[in-house]
Amino acid sequence: MAPASETLVRTYKAMLNGATPQSPNIPAIVTDQLPIGNTRTHSANNLVTDSAAAGTALAAGFKTNNRAIGVLPDGQPVGTIMEAAKMEGFLTALVVTSSINHATPAAYSAHVVNRNAFQQIAEQQLGYAHPLNMSVDILLGGGRCYFQPSTNEDSCRKDDIDLFKLAEEKGYTVAQDRAGFNDFQSGTGSPRVPYVGLFKDYDLSYDIDRKQQPEAEREPSLAEMAQTALNSLDRELNCRGRQCSGRGKRGKGYFMMIEASRIDHSSHVHDAAAHLHDVMAYHEVMDLVKEWIDRHPDTAMLSVADHETGGLTIPGGYDPRALTTAQHSFEYLLEQWEGSDKSRGFLTGMILPAAGISGASTSDIDSILRDFAQLPEVLSRRAGIRWSTRGHSGVDTTLYGYAAGRMGRELKEEMAGGHDTTRPHRFSSSSSTPSLPASRGLTMPTPPVDTNDNDKSAELKNHIQALAQELQDTILDFTLIAAIEGVQAVIDDPPPWQISVNSRTRKIVAPKFYGTASFVVPERVVIARESPHLHLLTELLKKVPADYQPTIREIRIRSLEPARPESIGEEVQLYSDQMRLITATEFVIGRRGNHLRAEVMKLPCYSNGNDPAALTWLTYDEFGRMIDAIIEKDLASQEMEQSYGEETESDEDESEEGESEEDDDCDHEATG
Repeated sequence: MAPASETLVRTYKAMLNGATPQSPNIPAIVTDQLPIGNTRTHSANNLVTDSAAAGTALAAGFKTNNRAIGVLPDGQPVGTIMEAAKMEGFLTALVVTSSINHATPAAYSAHVVNRNAFQQIAEQQLGYAHPLNMSVDILLGGGRCYFQPSTNEDSCRKDDIDLFKLAEEKGYTVAQDRAGFNDFQSGTGSPRVPYVGLFKDYDLSYDIDRKQQPEAEREPSLAEMAQTALNSLDRELNCRGRQCSGRGKRGKGYFMMIEASRIDHSSHVHDAAAHLHDVMAYHEVMDLVKEWIDRHPDTAMLSVADHETGGLTIPGGYDPRALTTAQHSFEYLLEQWEGSDKSRGFLTGMILPAAGISGASTSDIDSILRDFAQLPEVLSRRAGIRWSTRGHSGVDTTLYGYAAGRMGRELKEEMAGGHDTTRPHRFSSSSSTPSLPASRGLTMPTPPVDTNDNDKSAELKNHIQALAQELQDTILDFTLIAAIEGVQAVIDDPPPWQISVNSRTRKIVAPKFYGTASFVVPERVVIARESPHLHLLTELLKKVPADYQPTIREIRIRSLEPARPESIGEEVQLYSDQMRLITATEFVIGRRGNHLRAEVMKLPCYSNGNDPAALTWLTYDEFGRMIDAIIEKDLASQEMEQSYGEETESDEDESEEGESEEDDDCDHEATG
């Protein structure tokens, strides 16, 4: 989020109260009272940061690489301000609208070299495999499925660890629905801190959708969760009431991180309506905290966006009144669309009214029917809003702050001007206690993520690296990983991926949105990115020693950068990203039962070479059959090559040495 989002909200609210573009009487909003500076957001290895690196800078005061959580570029863990506060006797809380183990809350409470290590992050947040045993007293948000064992139908874990049970054993009270949250919210002193409340399997709903939920089942808002956590922390700190008899004051103070996480998500998909409502939800929390500080003058607040997303601009002629009738987010409407007959009637009768689009033109309707991701684009155009990217941008973000009395004056003096994202951490540390700055020497009892220094693993990697070097003119950006029969290959990196197998594979499972994919290798498999020649991957495998049997049980693939989606010929490319949309070369994936599988009903592929106009939509079953067909074709190609090789071998006495090799190379090109 950047200043353009604030302008959009400010103008929208004014127009709800009668302002017009021709008479723009626009009063101030809560954040207009609070800016004190701005922050530069680049990471250690990229001009445009991701949430993991930016969160680490804010939480630990150190720059790191994109995708890293709570570790330096070399993988060394660094302590966070939340962990330091806990060590000093402070109470701590994380309150978010994303999964609780998403990048930003993870940056304050976990240490992994890859942000997608969601299971390990969840474990560390509860003190399981964490040097502090427990660093967070209150956790409120989404991500419920990462805390449930794989035996649970709704779980997204790959093991049978029950983190909710472990939490209860550590003394946490656990809530997984609105009724449980109401107990937290009651303010009666029971349940006591610590507690964890996770109210949806993944991210919480956008605020525009949440408001439409039945009241008895409605997910708590960010403001409700923040208020509940503040009440609990204050009650615990001062221990007032009959339940505190004999207990006395607990803790030196408290540290809480609150994130309106879904502002970022809405910008990735250019959903102006969802973006607007989640920014307003963030403002509600800012107002709440400001009023809290007025009543508790020993408290200070710093607020900053870790980065901007979407490149939102509001050029001349914009009019946010076009957003006033929107009732649901693109994410919600996409789910409804995927469960429908995808007819023109369903689009015009249900989807468009819920999106706030009336009187849609034939061309707009046709564009949405061709590509449902155009829905939010149509709404943005109507409001005169523009977006420049579906990723993050590199612009500075506004730093807000508020405190009372002398602390308020110090805050403005120290934080005025432009700063790096590491600077707010230092003010938070110094304003609490001199001993709070994060330690570079945090000792982890277990590695930040599973790693394997097995000699065989290194040997295989070196071997594949050599093969990739040999074919560097033909294979683009080859991922230097291969696996052998029975080994579980795990993709930690976000898509895109290509998966080429030289034997039929019946189970390829993939992450929901931005998670970790895994599959059991049926025989041999090569995983690569953007390789234009499928058969050459098979050739690579043929050169791996046939008798090679690694002793490792798992191979992890990491440190890949997302690439521009491409589809070449009949290759199979699996795409997904955190933007939650379907375009010509992407599909959203989700969980079914105990496995993670492609969940959408229509998946795209190119049917006519490289011609993007020749786009064919496939059902899920058709897509599976297409994979099988390509595998069959690959097998047939190998058999043909083998047969051809036997023929040339029998003719070797009659031909010059190397001639058949040249023919073989030509044959490879033909099959490509």
